[in-house]
Amino acid sequence: MQSGATKKELKQLQVNSKNFSNILTKIHSQVEANTQAQEGLRSVYEGQANKIKDLNNAILSQEESLRALKASQEVQANTLKQQSQTLEDLRNEIRANQQAIQQLDKQNKEMSELLTKLSQDLVSQIALIQKALKEQQEKAEKPLKSSARANENPPSKADAPKSQEKKTQEKAKIEFDKDLSKQKEIFQEALSFFKNKSYAEAKERLLWLEANSYRLYYVRYVLGEVAYGEKRYREAIKYYKESALLNQKASYMPVLLWHTAWSFKKIKDDQNYYKFLNTLQRLYPSSEQAKMAQKILENKEKHYHAKP
Repeated sequence: MQSGATKKELKQLQVNSKNFSNILTKIHSQVEANTQAQEGLRSVYEGQANKIKDLNNAILSQEESLRALKASQEVQANTLKQQSQTLEDLRNEIRANQQAIQQLDKQNKEMSELLTKLSQDLVSQIALIQKALKEQQEKAEKPLKSSARANENPPSKADAPKSQEKKTQEKAKIEFDKDLSKQKEIFQEALSFFKNKSYAEAKERLLWLEANSYRLYYVRYVLGEVAYGEKRYREAIKYYKESALLNQKASYMPVLLWHTAWSFKKIKDDQNYYKFLNTLQRLYPSSEQAKMAQKILENKEKHYHAKP
């Protein structure tokens, strides 16, 4: 009995051993499969880790690009702001220039109206000048008649040389070297004579310069000043008008308008007198002459008079 049981047990043990061997084989296979799976998972993990790293690098790169873009936008915003300010400055400058042009147009219009009025008055003034010249001629002829009578009783021989010498000296002062290449020097001589109130000498040179078209606007202005100094006011008005027509922007325009106004005053044309004072005040308000004109106009009702 015991021997039979042992065989049976041995057989069972063999079966169990075989089963155990199969189980071990399966376990070994499962372990290998798990190992391979782990290797695969490791590869997947490493791949995902690399992808995450690449994504992080991409994100960092994008962040850097965004920072650069933001900085660029700030620069562009500052540039745009500066350009906007520059544009606004240009607009302001354009507006200021437009206002200056409008003011200049207004001044030119007023001056044109003034010159038109002068032109209208010029015909009557010329007639009056001609009349005055005729009267002067008649006055000049009277000494000649007196001289003719005096010839009947001639002066002593001692007085004759003195009279002749005086005439020669006066003639020498008026005469000058009429050299076209020296027009500038001759003009300076004329100005010097004018400042010293040597009107005859100044006028002789100025008329020669006028005939040769030398700086006509200035020469005619000084001719007007000479006539004004000699109290030939109608002639002064004529020269002032011609000078203003040639150059309305000359530096002496305030003086020209001031003396034109007073020339009208002297010939008892109060309407043009006050008109020119008003024009002077409007066109050249900061000039010394305009300030004097303003005082006259402010005291017009009080019969205020200023020295010309």
